[in-house]
This record gives sequence, C-alpha cells and structure tokens, in this order.
Amino acid sequence: MNNFINTAFILFFFSISFSQGYSDFEEGTLEYWTNTDSSTLLLTNELHENPTAYNEHFLQKICDGSNEPLGEMAIINNSENWIGNYPTGFFDAFAELNFLVKNVNAFDLHIRIGYRGGSDNTKIISNNSITVPSFSDWTYIAFETFTEGFTIVEGNNTVAEVFENSLESKIIHNNNLSYEGLVVDGFFMIDDLNSIYLLSSIDNKSLTDVLLYPNPVNDFLTIKLPYYTNAEASIYNILGKKIMNKSFSGVSNQIDISNLKSGIYLVNITSENSSVTKKVVKL
Repeated sequence: MNNFINTAFILFFFSISFSQGYSDFEEGTLEYWTNTDSSTLLLTNELHENPTAYNEHFLQKICDGSNEPLGEMAIINNSENWIGNYPTGFFDAFAELNFLVKNVNAFDLHIRIGYRGGSDNTKIISNNSITVPSFSDWTYIAFETFTEGFTIVEGNNTVAEVFENSLESKIIHNNNLSYEGLVVDGFFMIDDLNSIYLLSSIDNKSLTDVLLYPNPVNDFLTIKLPYYTNAEASIYNILGKKIMNKSFSGVSNQIDISNLKSGIYLVNITSENSSVTKKVVKL
C-alpha cells in the first residue's frame, strides 16, 4: 500500500509526514476511481452546491439497484498512486485513509475500506464500519490501516502480505463483514480521499496529548497544549507547502483559518524540546 506515496513530502524538523494517494476531483475527472468491473458508467464528477464551503468538485456514483457492479455501492482504484508496497522498516506502523462522505439517501451508510493483493489476490476488509446517518451533510471519516484492523474474506495470504503487494483499494457501503458493497438504489458521494503516514524520528511524547479542535473546522482552530510553553504552529497543505505560521506562548491559542480553502491540512506544532504533527480538515 506504499502506492500511496508520491513525490510530495514534508520534512518537519523531527517529524516527517508523507501523503500518498490523494483524490480531490478538482480537475473534473474521476481520478481513476471506477466501478468494481473497472467501468465508469454511472460515475460522475459533480460540482458542490456550495463551492465556497467545500472544494468545488466531488465524486458521485448513482447505484441503479441492479445485481451487478452498477448496482453495487462500491468504488475501486488500481492506479499506481493507490497500490504498491506497504512501507516497512523506515516507516512507522501508523497509516490512515480518510475522506469525506455525504449521505443524501433515506438509509444509513456503513462505510468500509478493503484491499486486494498478495500472491493470490487475497481480499481483506476493515473489521469495523463507520456509519454516516441518512440525510447527512459532508462527514469526515478516517480508517487506521493497521494489519490487525482487517479481516481476510477470500484468499490464503496474510493481511501483511496483501499490504506488501496491494493491487486494489476499495471503498464500500456494507454493514456486514464483506468485501462487496451492498446492491442498492441510491447515491454514493465521496470527496478528498487521502492516505497519510505520520512518521517520527524522535520521542514526541511530551506533545502527544496536544488537542486541535473543532476538527473538522470552519473558521477558528484551537490548539491546546498539555503544558505551558513557547510554541510555533505551522500549517501545510497536502502538497507540503507551508501556508501559515504562528508563534504563541501558553497552553491554549486560536488560529483564524477562515481564509483557507476547504480540504485537508497538516499542522506541525513545535516547542523547545519536541514536535508533533496533527491533521485537520477545513470545511
């Protein structure tokens, strides 16, 4: 799954963050997301009703309820940015896949992620689903991609072996532990797909309890440190460009990010002896 690593990276003093696969659909394309049969029928790039509050475009699938890929509430990606080798050795074990989901259906969505790979196309699915209630606006959801968080539903390889040679990333709606999405008549709306590895080369325990809220955030982001100190907060976009910097003293401080574009950002907080990076979503 190291597939998600691209050339964009950020070097934060003692902390490194890599963004791998990223799809925001702003170019007006499907960015290689397809139906489970690799077709793109009923998949469209749509414009947000309120583009000032969100990015302008998102991915939409209209499931037709037929007992075939067009009726399955599921999308896959097997492009080079979303498949490959799971990072080992140099990388920490932590990884995350996060995205936004809007539910305009009269039923709840139960979101899971899955991967296919290994030597025999073994299929794995996340143990837990994340529920997005019916008639919900855009909701931020995240899955930690640890090996213990997945179940093998088909094949003989281990979960680790699937990650070491993944061939497909998949997002589905299914409350049951299955690699297949439910066959339904409804809408599947997704935006800002992103996979992040948060890596560290030193012990940052002194700042591990820092809080950033609200998250997702509209206007003012509050940073609450676990102790009184002089600190600096730097905000980077997903491509690694620093777009904001603020120094402050104390335990709590607010940053006005109302002028930032909607999307995912990394906030690096550095004190005299430690550094930590957190992810925030700007609505």
